[in-house]
Amino acid sequence: MDASPGSTLAAEDLICRSIIETRGMPVCDALKVEWANGLDVIRREGTAGATRFRDGARRHGDFSNI
Repeated sequence: MDASPGSTLAAEDLICRSIIETRGMPVCDALKVEWANGLDVIRREGTAGATRFRDGARRHGDFSNI
């Protein structure tokens, strides 16, 4: 995720929603909910992040080109 306040708040909202939705569920069911809730972020940011990593960003402790 990028470090903008909007994305940070969205991530916190997702975490809170996930905790509320999965409370008391069997672990297997809770993990399915976690996976479903995380798919949007993976689709939105995963490919772009993987491409940046492929192109050298953040490798070997280098965070200068994020």
